[in-house]
Amino acid sequence: MNKNIYLSKSEQEIFNPLFKSNEWIITNEQIKNIFYHKKGTTVNKILSRLIEKGYLYKIKRGVYLVQKDPSKSPFMDDPFELGLFLYNGYLALGTALRIYDLSDYESFTIYIVTPNISRSKIIGQYTFRAVAFGKKATGITHYKKYYVSTIEKTFFDCFVKPQYAGGYSEITKALFQQNVLNWSEFLEYVKELSTDSMCQKIGYILDLMKKEVDFSMPETILQYLKKRVRTKTKLISTQKSKGKYEKEWKIIDNYGKDRILSWWYHG
Repeated sequence: MNKNIYLSKSEQEIFNPLFKSNEWIITNEQIKNIFYHKKGTTVNKILSRLIEKGYLYKIKRGVYLVQKDPSKSPFMDDPFELGLFLYNGYLALGTALRIYDLSDYESFTIYIVTPNISRSKIIGQYTFRAVAFGKKATGITHYKKYYVSTIEKTFFDCFVKPQYAGGYSEITKALFQQNVLNWSEFLEYVKELSTDSMCQKIGYILDLMKKEVDFSMPETILQYLKKRVRTKTKLISTQKSKGKYEKEWKIIDNYGKDRILSWWYHG
C-alpha cells in the first residue's frame, strides 16, 4: 500500500466503524456518539489525518464524506442528499423537475431554496446553489427520500426563477409532460405569492401553450391571471425591451415563442 494512504492502528479504529456504518455523509455529532469513550482531542487529530490521507472529505465544518477509496476528490453517492446537508432548505427549481422525472436537462447545479440564504459551493463537479426565497420558501413535501417542493410549488418556483430551471423551454416542456398537477393548489401559490407582473408572465406562457400546443388547464386559471394584468412589463426583466408586444397580457416578449416552445417547434 502506498505510504501516504496507509492507516495506522488508531486511524483504523476510527475509520473502520465509519466505513461499516454505510453512511456516506457523517457529522461530528455522529462521530462523537460512536467514539464517546475516546478523548475529543484524540478523535479530532485522527480525523485530520484521515482527511489528509483522503479517507474523509470535509464539506463544511463538522460534516464529512466517507470515501470508499482514498482520494483527494470527493465521492458523492447522492448529490441531492448532499445539497440538503449543506443548506437548510428544500430541493427546488430545475433540481425538483429532475427528481420528478420531468426534465432530462443535464445540469451539474443542485438548487436548494432557503428562506434567507443565497450562496454557492462547488464540491467536485457539482455546484450547490442556495437561493433565498423569503416568504416564498414554502410548499414542501417528502418524495423519494428528499425534502423537495411539491409539483405545484415546483412549477411556481420555476416561473419565479426560470434561469434556474433551464429556461422557459424546459418549464413548458415539463408542464406539457406532467399529468398530475393540482391546478387549484398552483393557483393558491399564485394568489398568495405573485406580483401582478409575475401573474402576467405566467398567464402569457400558459396562454401561449394553450394556443400553440393545445395544452389544457381549467379556464379559471387564465381568468384569474387576466384580472391581474396592470401595466406593461417585460417577460425577461433583465434583458432589453426589444421584442413582440402582446397586448392581451401587456407583455413585451423579449425571449420569443420559438425559444419558449423550442421543444415543440424544433423537437
